[in-house]
Amino acid sequence: MKILIIRTIQVPLALKLIKEIGEKFGGAEISVLTNPQQFDRVKELSELKQVFCTRSRRDYSFMTIGLMNIQKIRKSDFHSVIIPHMQAGIGGFGNVLAILPLLKIRNWFHCSTDWKLIEIKKSTLWTLFLKTLLSAVFFIPMAALTLVGFLYVLIADRKIRDLSKTKRWYAGYGDL
Repeated sequence: MKILIIRTIQVPLALKLIKEIGEKFGGAEISVLTNPQQFDRVKELSELKQVFCTRSRRDYSFMTIGLMNIQKIRKSDFHSVIIPHMQAGIGGFGNVLAILPLLKIRNWFHCSTDWKLIEIKKSTLWTLFLKTLLSAVFFIPMAALTLVGFLYVLIADRKIRDLSKTKRWYAGYGDL
């Protein structure tokens, strides 16, 4: 059995999880996807078969993982992927969850620091996708209103500056 762990928690906790998974699934080949900053600390573990490294230290996304890594992960034919995290629910991991269908891995799990594996169902991904889509539907009009407001303030500011450059007119006795 081949298992991929996407490291989303601090390295000491990730190392503890890797050892725990190694004991729980004896003989499993464990690989880790991590960022360059933590690469050296993770690759020293003897339990690991392979360590995949992202291109940047930022969050996981299509751009930071890289197509070559996705291709390598697909060729490795993993049986399961595990996403450890600190909070109780799966919310907030949209960027990581969006990558899962690309990796062509059959079983998806997440776990909190108690290391109890909870399966991520495809319906969960669809629900998160629809929530993101709905929030975007409400976000786009608000962004458009903000842009219009910004342009209005910018134009009004220029008009005020143009008016301040004109020659002042003073009323005299003949104007009454």
